[in-house]
Amino acid sequence: MIMNQSSEFLMKIRNIVSGSGVSLSFSEEAIKETAQVESRSKWPFIGRRLDLRGKTTFTLGSMEVAFSVEKDGEDYILGVHSADVAELIPVGSALDKVAFSKGRSAFFPEKTYHMIPEPISDGLCALREGEESFTVSVFIRINGVGKVKSVKFAESVIKVTANCESKEVESLFFAIDVSSVGFLRYKYYSVLQQLENMFVAGAILKMARENRGAADIDTAIRTFSRKGIRGNITSVGFEKLSDPDRLVREIISAAGVEIAKFFDKHSIPCPYRRRAPMLKEDCKLLRAFLVSVCIDASKVSDKTLVSFAINVAHGNRNEELILAKVKELLPSAACSLEAGFHGGLGTKHYVRFAYPVSRYGDLAVQRLIKAIVNCGEDYSKLDTKYMEKCALLAVMSVNENEPKVKAVEKRISNLYTIEHLKNNSSKTYIGTVWNVSEDGIEVCLDNSCKGFLKKGGDFVQGQRVILKVAEADLNKETVLFDVVSMSEDF
Repeated sequence: MIMNQSSEFLMKIRNIVSGSGVSLSFSEEAIKETAQVESRSKWPFIGRRLDLRGKTTFTLGSMEVAFSVEKDGEDYILGVHSADVAELIPVGSALDKVAFSKGRSAFFPEKTYHMIPEPISDGLCALREGEESFTVSVFIRINGVGKVKSVKFAESVIKVTANCESKEVESLFFAIDVSSVGFLRYKYYSVLQQLENMFVAGAILKMARENRGAADIDTAIRTFSRKGIRGNITSVGFEKLSDPDRLVREIISAAGVEIAKFFDKHSIPCPYRRRAPMLKEDCKLLRAFLVSVCIDASKVSDKTLVSFAINVAHGNRNEELILAKVKELLPSAACSLEAGFHGGLGTKHYVRFAYPVSRYGDLAVQRLIKAIVNCGEDYSKLDTKYMEKCALLAVMSVNENEPKVKAVEKRISNLYTIEHLKNNSSKTYIGTVWNVSEDGIEVCLDNSCKGFLKKGGDFVQGQRVILKVAEADLNKETVLFDVVSMSEDF
């Protein structure tokens, strides 16, 4: 239940979800299976697993995945240890079917609706500090310039050394709040060396990725602040990923590339993640937009344009706007049984794997990794039909069900934004003319809210304006703005 919201707003939310084909609940069969899973001993077969309980591991923000980052001579050994969901949810079970139909967890402003029931997602599969947990581990060894020298897989058991908070780790290493450094050094003393290694190894991987023309585009998310725990929304804005979050994503992405290469090399069925390069016409639109925010991209090739745009955006006053424009123009990612180019990462091989609690595609890849581990290095022992089934189910779920969840998330996020603007129509906002077309003049506020000008005029893309809400219509899901004055903020 969402508190302190209008009945019109609540009804609109319900109608969007019910008409989307996205289910936020679980079948009776899935609930019964969850109870059966809970009644079993949590981890009954430690003997056959690689025992990593003595290894220093840490989580960062999410407790779905843990990391280990060790220096070995001039190399770094990076470990990604995902909660072993596949151990609890076999293919074809009621829990598997409901996870397939959802595609992934749904992240709404007021609540996360999990792909898997909470007793498993937030219970058995949560990697909590000091507790033994079953995981599936992927290790990659890199040298000082980011070249991957080897990749290894294991079914494992870990005991997380520390559950770290991203903002605290950022403060610890960058002294954002100097007064807290002493306390944070004490709190994270057991993983300080690992965290230091993470910063170095993550930076090495980042440089290697940028050198091949790849771009990190998911660097900011829309956030909502509210009055009290569940009160009215007081502000809408962007929250950029912390540096620690970005660096562990570099590690996850690098491991995803190596997993995909391994599967392709050994002709193992795999749900490869692909993203086509930006179309020539869209490259022209992006160049024009960059010019409108005073960035000259005339000497940049189409191949490296996205990477260029992302890199120049960091620290720029229009960072969020540039990131949003790139996301708008880049083709959507999709899943395929054939390896193919991923325009965002600049590689022909990539697969997602680290979050099997939240994404069905990742759960399928985890099943494939477990099958590889259990056959040793004799791949003739692999059950080809089982592998093909896991990969095909992942492709189907990612391509058919994930887009539905994403579309609902976007619409509901926009509704919260519209409701907030409706309740704060007396305020003024600074924004940028986003697009000028036959449809009207689209503007984007600095807090990511979009809408159109109620009245036209002589405006150009990139122009800064001070705006006031003229109309905020929940039914039409639109916002119209009046121009108060031109902004002196250039």
